[in-house]
Amino acid sequence: MKRIIAILLVALSMLTLESCSKNSNDGYAIIAGDTKLEAAVVYSELVSYKNDFLYNYLGLTEDNPSIWSQDSPSGNGESVGDTITRMAVEDMTQFAWVIEYARDNGAVLGEEDVAKLDEGVKSLKSNFETDEEYIEYLTAMKFTEETIRDYLELTLLYDKGFTMLIGENGLYPVTEQDYDDYYENNFYTVKHIFINDVSKIGEDEQAVALTEEEKKAQTEKAESIYADLQNGASFDTLYLLSEDSMAETYPEGLTFTQGMIDSAYEEAVKNLKVGEYTMVNGEYGGIYIVLRIELSEADREGYDSYVKSAVHGDLQTEIYNDCKDQVTVNNDVINSFKIEEMPILM
Repeated sequence: MKRIIAILLVALSMLTLESCSKNSNDGYAIIAGDTKLEAAVVYSELVSYKNDFLYNYLGLTEDNPSIWSQDSPSGNGESVGDTITRMAVEDMTQFAWVIEYARDNGAVLGEEDVAKLDEGVKSLKSNFETDEEYIEYLTAMKFTEETIRDYLELTLLYDKGFTMLIGENGLYPVTEQDYDDYYENNFYTVKHIFINDVSKIGEDEQAVALTEEEKKAQTEKAESIYADLQNGASFDTLYLLSEDSMAETYPEGLTFTQGMIDSAYEEAVKNLKVGEYTMVNGEYGGIYIVLRIELSEADREGYDSYVKSAVHGDLQTEIYNDCKDQVTVNNDVINSFKIEEMPILM
């Protein structure tokens, strides 16, 4: 499961640990041993997930309260709001368990960690023009300057625990080969020839729709190029005919993974073997003649952070499934928050 790591969204999660001497667990949202998460952590995590869903999934920068009662794309009978809530709770369940694991295994914060905390707080505060705006923001999000720092401390503790878990002697060891395997199994390198059958640049430098006759001519152009390939023409020679400057921008090919490109294009590539090509109509128009080539080793380094994040996200889901029976979730606390009332941070 994916963690939201941008500084504004990260700082939205607040976690306060109470003294072990407290007699009652009332009011805590999630409890893993001596690690007890206040209700505010669910609120802030839900804000993070809500904003991510609106912006990255729906492309919206404003809220629409009716969204949250609609059927979820998860397809399991939940509402959108229920799905977002469940994901946040699952994320913070494994978050609390990993923190407890870190403590049980002797993890502590050193001087370098304290410096990171200072920098994190400074970075957050720099997003506001005045101290008053900063305090207003904290208040609106149920924060204080102390609790933000508390959360960042626990984030660092979580990172230490997770590093222990995926280390050579950890419960979920990960090697460089695991990262390489993910890249090889989930990424594709391609070249394509794009023919625009949708629009052209008019005299005023603005895009204008093609006439039906022009669309037909573009379709015939694509079909002619495809026929030349079938008759033995070199793809690299015809590559220069692409109308989106693909050959100039990506002379050695473009490497991508799921969700980075036109979905119809992506699906077509998945069905190709290396050396095969096909012609596909783009999801939003345009004709692509796509050749799948050997996966680029040169692009591997550029995707290193993405690959590690994806592998770690899968592990976080595995950790949740393994630890959920050891963690107590207070659904009364969690259900007290209304996702449709939570703020938009765009």
